[in-house]
Amino acid sequence: MSFGLQELSAAAPTLWEGMKTTLEITFLAIVGGCFIGTLLAMARLSSIKFLAAAATAYVNFFRSVPKLLTIMWLYYAFPLFYRMITGQFVNFDTGFVAGVIAFLIFESAYFSEVVRAGIQSIPKADECSQGLGHDLWANYAFGDLAASIS
Repeated sequence: MSFGLQELSAAAPTLWEGMKTTLEITFLAIVGGCFIGTLLAMARLSSIKFLAAAATAYVNFFRSVPKLLTIMWLYYAFPLFYRMITGQFVNFDTGFVAGVIAFLIFESAYFSEVVRAGIQSIPKADECSQGLGHDLWANYAFGDLAASIS
């Protein structure tokens, strides 16, 4: 069996559709994951204990679960739950939705750690904040930040 240009040209439309789907999933997961991850990082740094604990549990759980397991679980379980709730069969591409949600879940958990570590890496007594007359960057919790602005 040989592989030549004729086989590649026959498979090109299918490969192109797969590439477009991959780029769509990647784009949606990155944009949504950055947004949710930033909210999670802010929640983890919050002075509200329940909010910080819930965000920490989310991040730790999804960083420890295998991604393939989550994709498969969403792919097979989502249509079942959808039918139980609505009484109707799923009428959209569950593979695409499962891929987007799974990658968004993982992207948000990892991006949350990047943002949280970046915020916590700012020194408490930064020269820029001392020049402003108040230490905004040292007070990154929600309540302390609001108090320092007003």
